[in-house]
Amino acid sequence: MAAKLLDCGEIIAVDVQENRLKLAKMLGATHTINPKDVDVEERILEITKTGVNYAVDSSGFPEVVTQALNSLSQSGTVATVGGASLGTMAKVDMGKLLFERTITGVIEGNTIPQLFIPKLIHLFKIGKFPFDKLIQFYHFDEINSAVHDMESGKVIKPVIRF
Repeated sequence: MAAKLLDCGEIIAVDVQENRLKLAKMLGATHTINPKDVDVEERILEITKTGVNYAVDSSGFPEVVTQALNSLSQSGTVATVGGASLGTMAKVDMGKLLFERTITGVIEGNTIPQLFIPKLIHLFKIGKFPFDKLIQFYHFDEINSAVHDMESGKVIKPVIRF
């Protein structure tokens, strides 16, 4: 959604869940890739010819960070926002970093929440940032279903209501 909002050219979504890829397309992705079907790095190079300028990893899986790094253009940046725990190691080809590529960790968008959240709410209200498409509500007594749906990929962001 943010890439579309910023009018980025090629917006490539990668996921193993077809329902998420369909949603990504609906929210602005110009291309979708399912790693079960194709080699992610090869497909990104086919689409872009030179690699992507920016990649965002929201999975926390080390192999995804490696794929993202390998898919960068020269001077490209990977931002990892996934929930990897301390001690999780990703394999990095040091040669890839020599071409001014960057890997960075991001928490809460590296923003000032008091300024950024009101902007996001405004964009939501005018229909330009439909984050509600990512949310599924569950009652507290459905908490096990919420966790199962999240882990299976059925739901992107389960929200428990008390």
